[in-house]
This record gives sequence, C-alpha cells and structure tokens, in this order.
Amino acid sequence: MRTFIRITKILLAIIGIAIALFFLRAYTDRRSIPGHIVRWFEGEYGAKQTIDDLADDIRTKSDMTQLQPWAVNTLLRFQMGQVRTNGNEGNYWYGSGIRLAAEERPEFIKKEWGETNDFGEEYPEIYIFDSTNGKPESVGIMWGLDGVVVGDTNYPLHANDWMAWQCVTAKPGIYVFYQYK
Repeated sequence: MRTFIRITKILLAIIGIAIALFFLRAYTDRRSIPGHIVRWFEGEYGAKQTIDDLADDIRTKSDMTQLQPWAVNTLLRFQMGQVRTNGNEGNYWYGSGIRLAAEERPEFIKKEWGETNDFGEEYPEIYIFDSTNGKPESVGIMWGLDGVVVGDTNYPLHANDWMAWQCVTAKPGIYVFYQYK
C-alpha cells in the first residue's frame, strides 16, 4: 500500500509540473499551442487570434515600420503608372481591386509573411483599392479570409462590401481584418 501511495504522489507531482509548464508556456508565448488554447478559453477565438497576431506584428516588429511608408509610396507610384500589376483582377473575397505583380511584393513582406502554396503561388496577394471617387486610397495585403489594409495615417477604414466581420486597428491608417467567424 505504501508503494501505491508513493507512486500516486509522484504521478500527481508530475501532472502538477506538466500543468504548470503548460500555463508558463501559454503566458510567455501567446502564439504557442498552449498559448492559443488558453487564449481560446479566455474568449479570443481563432479568427480574433489571427488578426490580433498580425496587428501585434505590425506594432512590434522592426521590419514592419516600413509598411505604411511603402504602401503610401506604392499608391503614389501607382497613380504615376510606375507599378506593375496583373490587371484589374477582381477577387471573390475582396471584390474589385488591382492586383500587384509578384515583383512588387517588397522583401520585408516576403520575409515576415511570405508563403508559397503547393502550386507555387506566392502569398500574400497585394492589391490597390480605390475610394468611391475612383482614386487609389489603400493597399491590401491579403491571405484569403484575412488581411491588412494600409493607407496614410489619416486613412479611415470604409465599410467596403468585402470588408470584415472582425477588424482591429493596428496603427492609424493600418487595419487588420478577418472576414468570417
């Protein structure tokens, strides 16, 4: 009987340590599997975690300081006809927009967020979106159901018909969205 009690105490100690390590990992690395699980139980569901993580990247990663200046410069270059595009490629998820050619994707975006699927297609896709008056006003960096919309610091996010079910302001003029729950 003493052996059983001793083994039970050891097992309980191991389980207690494992639980403590799980929560330590969850709160020190919010993007780890334990972090995602705890965030979900705290009410931050998957889509919200996705956009919160993207917004956090924009706010904290040093390469992302280039995002807004690059986007504003791209809009100016686009107006002068200096940006390579794939034409007016409407997209099911975002409505109409002019998709930039892959060569226009800057290195800092490739480094931070770049992906290539099994067909060799590179993501994120980057679009120029017009305002209601037809003037280019924002750059969209899109992954499918989620993305980042960037304008100048005074750019207000409009309730476009492709726009989000969930949206977070990362910085003035930079918005991160997710389209569905």
